[in-house]
Amino acid sequence: MHPIFTITTEAILKLNDEQSRELVARLCRAELRKNGISEAAVIWGGDQRAKDGGVDVRVDVDPPMGISGYVKREHSAFQVKAEKFGPGKISGEMAPKGVLRPAIFELANVNGAYVIVSTRDSLSASSLSARIKAMAECMPDNRLSGKVIVDFYDCRKIADWVEQHPAIANWIRSVTGKPLVGWQPYSPWAYQEIDTDSEYLVDDRVKVFVPNADEGSDVLSAINHLRYDLSKNVSVRIVGLSGVGKTRLVQALFDKRICTEQPALDAENVLYTDLSDNPTPQPNAMVEALMSENSDCVVVIDNCGQDVHQRLTETAKRLGSKVRLVTVEYDIREDLPEGTICYRLEGSSNDVIKQLLKRRFKVLSNNDLDKIAEFSDGNARVAYALASSTVTTGELAQLRDYELFKRLFVQKHAENDEILRCAKAASLLYSFDTSSGSEIDILASFAEVSVITYSRLVTELYRRGLVQQRGIWRAVLPHAISNRLAMQAIEELPKNLLIKVLVEDASDRVARSFSRRLGYLHESKFVCAIVQEWLQPNGRYGELTSLNKIGREIFANIAPVHQEAALNALERATLNPDFVSTENYDRGHFARITRSLAYDPILFGQAVNVLLRFVIAEPEGYNRESTRDMLKSLFYCHLSGTEARSDVRSKFVRELILSTYERKRNAGFLLLNAALEAWHFSSHYGFDFGARKRGYGWWPRTYDEVREWYNPFIEIAVEVGKGITESGRHARVVLGESVRGLWVGAGLSSEITAAGKELLLIDGWPEGWLGIRSILQYDKDKISEESLQELLNIEHMLAPRELKTKIGARVLARGSFAYDLDEGCDDAEDPSVKYRSAEMVAEDLGKAAAFENDLLPELLPELLSNNTNSKVYNFGVGVGQNVCDAAKLLVQAKHIVRSAKPGEVSLIFLRGFISGWQKVKPEEVSAFLDVAYHDEVWGKWFPELQLRVDLDDAGYERLLKSLELGKTPIWQYKYLSYGRATDTLKVEQIFALIDGVGSKPEGGLEVAIDVLYMVIHCANEKND
Repeated sequence: MHPIFTITTEAILKLNDEQSRELVARLCRAELRKNGISEAAVIWGGDQRAKDGGVDVRVDVDPPMGISGYVKREHSAFQVKAEKFGPGKISGEMAPKGVLRPAIFELANVNGAYVIVSTRDSLSASSLSARIKAMAECMPDNRLSGKVIVDFYDCRKIADWVEQHPAIANWIRSVTGKPLVGWQPYSPWAYQEIDTDSEYLVDDRVKVFVPNADEGSDVLSAINHLRYDLSKNVSVRIVGLSGVGKTRLVQALFDKRICTEQPALDAENVLYTDLSDNPTPQPNAMVEALMSENSDCVVVIDNCGQDVHQRLTETAKRLGSKVRLVTVEYDIREDLPEGTICYRLEGSSNDVIKQLLKRRFKVLSNNDLDKIAEFSDGNARVAYALASSTVTTGELAQLRDYELFKRLFVQKHAENDEILRCAKAASLLYSFDTSSGSEIDILASFAEVSVITYSRLVTELYRRGLVQQRGIWRAVLPHAISNRLAMQAIEELPKNLLIKVLVEDASDRVARSFSRRLGYLHESKFVCAIVQEWLQPNGRYGELTSLNKIGREIFANIAPVHQEAALNALERATLNPDFVSTENYDRGHFARITRSLAYDPILFGQAVNVLLRFVIAEPEGYNRESTRDMLKSLFYCHLSGTEARSDVRSKFVRELILSTYERKRNAGFLLLNAALEAWHFSSHYGFDFGARKRGYGWWPRTYDEVREWYNPFIEIAVEVGKGITESGRHARVVLGESVRGLWVGAGLSSEITAAGKELLLIDGWPEGWLGIRSILQYDKDKISEESLQELLNIEHMLAPRELKTKIGARVLARGSFAYDLDEGCDDAEDPSVKYRSAEMVAEDLGKAAAFENDLLPELLPELLSNNTNSKVYNFGVGVGQNVCDAAKLLVQAKHIVRSAKPGEVSLIFLRGFISGWQKVKPEEVSAFLDVAYHDEVWGKWFPELQLRVDLDDAGYERLLKSLELGKTPIWQYKYLSYGRATDTLKVEQIFALIDGVGSKPEGGLEVAIDVLYMVIHCANEKND
């Protein structure tokens, strides 16, 4: 037992009747939950002193689940006493007046258990035995010997039981007046909440931005999402401006009165702390302790900064952890670590703000409430601060902005210009350090007060609820207030003085904090003028190629203020080859800013051309924060992050595809592919940009808008696809791969039919036929009869002939790529182009063969023979992407591999098959690999199979286990040195694998050296 959760017998002895009964009920529910049994099987309630039939807490698990331990049987009854309960009292309790209680007879019929709990007894072994004996003696008189298990729990036994459930241990500490410092059980955590019975006001108009959603979700849907996410080991972050109701939303997750598809979280299995309360133990120690107890507790950390959140996530997401983490923070701009699910909460509607105020301020008139709600901007904390400042009715209803801010600061006190000046000065920085004398000196000088006066007035602002603190840090919040104050300060103070003190002569931290505040003030003409000057060619931050780390951070902060100047600076910088080169590790930083600047249709063209320069500078296969993906993300019709419509975006795609520069053409086809996507949408890029109003980008809301979006891109594909060129083939492939989504997802059957009739005349359009076949395979039940008939007609029109002979000639032919079979092939063409063309043909044939149930088994022996050429790999890729029953194919292949003699088998086809399969069903590939490493056949080939997918943590663990099992020939691990296979691993993981390989006899050291050599050779960064 971890010391944090130790419960003494003294704590149990302090419990009164009601607390004792509630404790046993909580323990029973926790015990069932631990065993995966519904808590509904526990029944308890009523007055402890009322007649209860001898049962306070009843457990009835049906059907039986084999439960044991503290809850001894599926049917168990607990009689709870907060008094000393000697043997002499037992017969009177179990059989008053000599008549055994009916509840005990019922337990006998189901082989149940009867337990008396005394929270006031602390017993020796002999005393405990005497009580159990007295209980047992009640049974023979009623012919129930052996039919009911009886037991007696004293305070030590109960304390031991409590220690098995950390959340209950914390509840015990809380109700007995000795809580862990800063840690609370389920209680009214939210600001201005009094008790957990207060109704949660469901706001139909408030928006919660849930992961991978086009638009904000309603609160009930968000609660349902959150409850689902928190049903498993997960890290959830809830962000939004201070006072918008984040903590209250978390509290609502445990409220059974709020009905959603997902059940409420268990209010008895949660720990909460606010970091501003300086909890002991610290959150990381608490999470570690919970993990050591294998607890699935929900841990809620309020006012949790990014660094703490990242450390907690890394801890809580360790292998085997069951802890469910929720962190709450007001900062909505920070990046999130991998594995975090983020929810962003916007402000409440005016109606909900008014309902909240009515609960607390009954003397306020409706006019007061209307005005406070209007100026709080959906922020409950601001609304409470305003309402608290009113002692009579009617005043706020007639105030203007200036008067409102005066009222906010004055509250019940005499007007004081000093405190307003201090608030303005404090607002110049996003946050300020109270331990830093220099920062306090700076802000005090701007406020024209002494350091002592400044510190005193900041403390007064804190008391008024207008400054928040976390450790040594202070900040004026919410931003609706601090941004307004900062604007006023910037207008009032000399510009040159501000820049000198807060930028030129300031520490990096102060300069960064000031720039972060500026990033929210794009509405201020004074701030825009400052930023525009900074971003000029000779300005302080205008030459991006020469910025240091702090300069780059400041540029990111101020870019939202003057978007045109920021984009011009990026355009100038990207003319420098070194700036866009992959050797510049900050290229991704600037590319993300550029992507955000593409939101406005007016800036879209300039922004995507800047991004294109980054893309062109990337070598093929480059995947370290690839700017290709950033550019591509702007061309989906959902979650694009831009308001540019299809006419603007399609014009850019057309220009690229018709370019004479190959890299531009390739980029154009990449974007065309994205634009034609019709049903798989997600984005891991941020959508916020300073304080600018931003959505997820334009998206089609009606069928006419769907056609408006897709038709220009289909026209480009058909126009280019009618050419007998490499670009024409590429266009046909892209459109063919999009057929299924466009037909089924977008409902564009007539457009696809028209395209098919034109492209049929070029090469039969086999890619289109494959798309049509995939619809017939997977979606024919989802479309109308009319659409199905149209589909069958075009399938017949496009269907290729003699598939088997094509495969034999173009895939299985050894020693040749059969160029002579490709019409229009130029003998002088670059051999590498011919090579790739042949590979694409092989892949397309694989896609087609995947639909032929009888053909693949017939071809498998030759596909797995050691005489195959490399095109079999591409053929396998195509099969993997379209195969209906991968498991069946693998069983057939396994039989061939098992039966083959040494040297007769090659897994080239299966390597390609896994690569293609991974693209469409990665979860099935993962499941196969989980079995393959210890399989009698696949275990011998495991590294070759595993390394056809990107090596993640699961793959790394499989490779370690395969090394331990020793089924795999050591030469197989040489695949670790091919194709930058280890790039995705951490340094310690790479060396664990190398160490494992090197320790093997018969060539292990040689293979390990080869792998290490390639790791070093391919490393982007080298150090000691």
